[in-house]
Amino acid sequence: MAFEDNPYDGHTLEEHLIQTEYLTDKRPKTGIVDRGYKGKKNIEGTEIILPSAPKKKAHHIKNKKQEASLEQERELNQLLVT
Repeated sequence: MAFEDNPYDGHTLEEHLIQTEYLTDKRPKTGIVDRGYKGKKNIEGTEIILPSAPKKKAHHIKNKKQEASLEQERELNQLLVT
């Protein structure tokens, strides 16, 4: 589906649902959008699912793993130098 200009995703979703219903003769029960979507959670009976924001813990754990890996690399380098 093409739109003039560059409309915001939240303003085009309803038109996509209408086109989907026209093409398939069925209205989707569920629509899944990305985190950039800011709009209605229900459009004429179609539930809109938005992924939740990532938890800060996951980022913290990733940083800890990176720190541990760097520490192991430093220790290995010290052993190789001596």
